[in-house]
Amino acid sequence: MAISLFFMLLSFAFSLDFSLNFPEKVFVNESFNVSVISIIDSNCDIKIFIKEKEASEKISSTLSFIFNKAQNKWQNSYFYLENAFPFEKNYLLKVNSIKSDTEICAKLRNLENKKILASKCQPIQILGNLSELQKNNFSQNFSFNFKNDSSFQKKENFFQTKENKIRNNIFFLFTALLLLILLLLFLRKI
Repeated sequence: MAISLFFMLLSFAFSLDFSLNFPEKVFVNESFNVSVISIIDSNCDIKIFIKEKEASEKISSTLSFIFNKAQNKWQNSYFYLENAFPFEKNYLLKVNSIKSDTEICAKLRNLENKKILASKCQPIQILGNLSELQKNNFSQNFSFNFKNDSSFQKKENFFQTKENKIRNNIFFLFTALLLLILLLLFLRKI
């Protein structure tokens, strides 16, 4: 009984899950970084893309490009980067059009059977073209210092789902319990 509970908690704690770290606001045609954070080290294909929330997942609804380091080129982010994760944890994306109510999605896929192992989507806001914004501000005689103006800085936010927090807490509690049991066994032998 205790052993089966141990393995069930262990498999739950180590199930394939990940978190995304990305700016909450991005500009059209400006590249930005997306980091994938995971304790998993199994090799996977990865897909990171931006779409409208209500749009179905198809190539025509994808609003972004991802830089493929292996091929040294930008590609439509509808397509997976094969065998890229966990060798790469940071990815470069670029949005190609402005839409409202958008989300960034990521999927991890098994190398052999192409089965989706984990996926998640989170909201992201797309702003206009940064160079057009700069031109408009200049022509209207506004002086913005983009380095000091916090409203235009690219902010990195770490989003963590409630499910991921629960898994992390279970993992740490399980580890603490395991260490306590080992300590008691060690003290019992002394």
